[in-house]
Amino acid sequence: MVIMRWNKTFIPTLRQAPSDVEAVSHQLLMRAGYIRCIGSGEYLYLPLMQRVLRNLEQLIKAELDTGGAVEYDFPVTNNADNPLDVPVSSLCGEIRSYRQLPLMFYRFGTRVDPDIKPKHGLIRAREYQYGEILGFAADESSQGNIFDRWCTTLKEFFSRIGLEVIAVESSSAIPHVNKAVDLVITSNSPIADQDVLISEDGTYTASLDSATFQESDPPVFDNETREIASVPTPGASTIEDVTAFLQAPAYRLIKTLICTADDRTVAVLVRGDRELNLAKLKSAMKTQAIDLADSEIVERITGCPVGFAGPVGLKKVDIISDRLVMNMRNAIVGANRSETHLINVNPVRDFTPVLIADLVNAEQGDLDPSGKKSLKLYRALKLGAVYQVDAGYAVEREASFYDIDSELKPFHMVLANLGISRTAQAVAEFSHDDNGLIWPKEIAPYPVELIPIAVTDEAVRMASERIHDDLTAEGIECLIDDRDERPGVKFNDADLIGIPIRVVIGNRSLKAGGAEVKSRGGTENILAKTDVVSGEIKSIWSRIK
Repeated sequence: MVIMRWNKTFIPTLRQAPSDVEAVSHQLLMRAGYIRCIGSGEYLYLPLMQRVLRNLEQLIKAELDTGGAVEYDFPVTNNADNPLDVPVSSLCGEIRSYRQLPLMFYRFGTRVDPDIKPKHGLIRAREYQYGEILGFAADESSQGNIFDRWCTTLKEFFSRIGLEVIAVESSSAIPHVNKAVDLVITSNSPIADQDVLISEDGTYTASLDSATFQESDPPVFDNETREIASVPTPGASTIEDVTAFLQAPAYRLIKTLICTADDRTVAVLVRGDRELNLAKLKSAMKTQAIDLADSEIVERITGCPVGFAGPVGLKKVDIISDRLVMNMRNAIVGANRSETHLINVNPVRDFTPVLIADLVNAEQGDLDPSGKKSLKLYRALKLGAVYQVDAGYAVEREASFYDIDSELKPFHMVLANLGISRTAQAVAEFSHDDNGLIWPKEIAPYPVELIPIAVTDEAVRMASERIHDDLTAEGIECLIDDRDERPGVKFNDADLIGIPIRVVIGNRSLKAGGAEVKSRGGTENILAKTDVVSGEIKSIWSRIK
């Protein structure tokens, strides 16, 4: 029987976190000996973290197995642009008939993203652990059922480890995705990495990159259009400068933003009081890459310095407009001349967009798409996502099966992913106290930590190992802190590493007839007879989350 001893397990705790570590979860994982940074965005998973990650995988694996998915894997020599490409090309040739459908597969693995900007430990690491689920369906109805099932399954998984996530509508860079949700937990924590908008009654939820809205108090413009005119605006190249110089509100201005989209350049129009959302623009244009153009391109396209671009007379690029711009009358725009603007500019009469779409950020106080409920802006941390892939992807890949009439039909697919290592740190972020981590019992590295006081005392040592053997016989794993350290050091480290139940064995407890049992974060020490410690632990275990 293997006894898990602190001295042999390697748990290098620290009294202080490194000075450049900001997020509390990152600090605690470093201090408690779960991870070590070995390079920018690269982390060593020490034994305790390995156990947490394995427990997370086993927990989601059990959920997926119950839901009818099967585990698979494939060699990966590089990261494909589309995460569907490798598994689809590998699996589709083996799925030939509608009788085999639906089919669902999952895998766990490691992904490397050399372009990522590391931040907050495992939240944004260059190398990370993840889970991926792929489903094949015969039609849209079955595809929708799989999509809904996985959203529910993943939400239940996160709930079991103390993370109450919500599903928010989102956009996706994956080609042919026609429906997507991000699974996020709202929080003001510094590890939050995106903005989401939620209606006051919770019926509408969306990421900032996909949220649609109605204005709660839309600006009122002139009924009649006026003649266009040129006005000098010396030194006024920003929205703030122009509004101050012309004594006009920002909503009367049209910002003309020159953008590069794949191999073309476009002029994008948004109202002066709104912010362009590049993800929305990318989706509307169906491009692979998009960004604001540099000053050299702007000057070449407009013939003037940055800050004076406008849509009137712009010949070298197509014009794309946000939908709110089309309601404006007698607007102010750049004149494509240095230190000059045009007033009384009107859509259609003075410029014609080739595309009109929702291109700007929704803001707190806007209304949901129905126009009935106010939206509130939240910071959120993304932990997973579910994507519905249209049949066009399967057509492109010639991924098909024979239906009941022996006709070839394209697959309808669903893809889901979740960040395993990111989830582990998220739990640490939202489950701790001033003394250290508090792991949920579902994923804790060990259920129980035994702390013998005075390990050189033969009676204490024998009692500790007897309790260990009893617990092991009951199927309860435990870690023995066999270090010859002061009790205070052991207790502090026990709080720091966050194992759910602590059992203290010392001369005092033995004289009283047993051992002291306490849950992590609890305040009550329970004295349990040595021969019934396992029963007391089971009782406490049933009451903790």
